Amino acid sequence: MKNIFAVLVCLYMPVFASKPIRASKEQIQGTFLEPSSVQDLYQMLKDTTEILDRAGIKYVVISGTALGVVRHQGLIPWDDDVDIAIFHEDEPKLVNLKPAFDALGYYVMYDTNNAVMYNVSKKGNPSLDDRAELTFPFLDIFVVHTDPKTKRIVYSNWRTREYFPSEWYLEDVFFPIKKGNFGGVSVNCINTPEWSFAQFYGENWNTMGYIAPRHYKPNHTVPYEFEFSEYPEFLAPALPEKPLLDRVNQLNQEYFK
Repeated sequence: MKNIFAVLVCLYMPVFASKPIRASKEQIQGTFLEPSSVQDLYQMLKDTTEILDRAGIKYVVISGTALGVVRHQGLIPWDDDVDIAIFHEDEPKLVNLKPAFDALGYYVMYDTNNAVMYNVSKKGNPSLDDRAELTFPFLDIFVVHTDPKTKRIVYSNWRTREYFPSEWYLEDVFFPIKKGNFGGVSVNCINTPEWSFAQFYGENWNTMGYIAPRHYKPNHTVPYEFEFSEYPEFLAPALPEKPLLDRVNQLNQEYFK
């Protein structure tokens, strides 16, 4: 695939897709992420957040990952990536942490195709396109800052703001940062995520499921929607099948100076 934008909008921008159809239980289950990719995403999230913590970089989970914390207490079964944000002043620190990620077997790529972000992905996994340093699944790191005029927390890159125009935060919604549970992984969350979900996904974010087509599910060509009251079992998160490894604590402190 030459363009990963279709992957990135799966949970962000349902307005881009055609009108969704009401999905059956079997159709919904057919969109679920494979267990091996679920395992990779959880390990990637644990490793990445622990690296950022050791480096003193403030982060929060955002978008579909934040929705997973609140609505599912873990990975949304049909989600296919993990999304976090760091502040602009910490971006140089992130760049300097590439050797730490490399030591754990990860690529860190600055992706300028469409929405601009950093991608963390596992070496040895299938490449998404002709860029060897972007494999599936991946974790996205977005960069944000406080706009001095509006006092809103926004994406720092203008192209990212254009792709996700409804994704901004009021300071009193964002702060103070608090802890949340993502399938057993402790993560940083914005203070009032429910406000942002209503803005990003609509007022029915907690009662309706929306699943955009995925590039790795060729039979899923139209968006699906369903009510959780009809299929409450889909509120259960996708969870790793094996214990996560404790790897960051074993890294030499030299990586974090």
